[in-house]
Amino acid sequence: MKPIIIAITGPSCAGKDTLMRQLYWEFSKDYSKLIKFPHVYYIISSTTRPPRRGEENHKDYHFLSEEKFQELIDRDCFLEWAEFRNWKYGTDKLNVCEKPGAINIGVFNLQGIDNLNQQDEFEIIPIYLIVDWKERLRRSIKREGHLTFEMIRRLIVDYKDFKKPFEILGKNNNLLCYTKNYNIDDIMNDILGKIKSYE
Repeated sequence: MKPIIIAITGPSCAGKDTLMRQLYWEFSKDYSKLIKFPHVYYIISSTTRPPRRGEENHKDYHFLSEEKFQELIDRDCFLEWAEFRNWKYGTDKLNVCEKPGAINIGVFNLQGIDNLNQQDEFEIIPIYLIVDWKERLRRSIKREGHLTFEMIRRLIVDYKDFKKPFEILGKNNNLLCYTKNYNIDDIMNDILGKIKSYE
């Protein structure tokens, strides 16, 4: 069986990082008892954008300079990379486990998933979180404590970026979609069903 990448995407404050942590916990909890799937990994992406409030280097992202990022591109260090909102994002090959049946869980933008879909080394399971803008704005205000210009800017940019998400996501037959009221057990069952079909 090929290694697997569970690629979570969605607009800002859709709950991508929360779902990634939940899935990591669920897979670690269940797979620690199964010899067949002993490897579960977070994918920490690299980016040239500056850290946002509360983000930590090497925990949320690997924050890199433009020069360092370009050096990694030139050395073919990325499994995939893309430019998104004038910043570069990429998945370093060293941050992905290539062992057969390994589960890699990460957050990607749409272009990143499109790039992943074009390689044959991994099975890709895209997960798209669909959350309306009012709920996402509520979450942003709760997290930051007050309304900011940056929140409004990101909502506008998200509207443009995710206007036709299925033009990219629809290319992969493994696509799973969930709303804000998702049940983690349902998501796990859906993913396990996909994985079983690879055997």
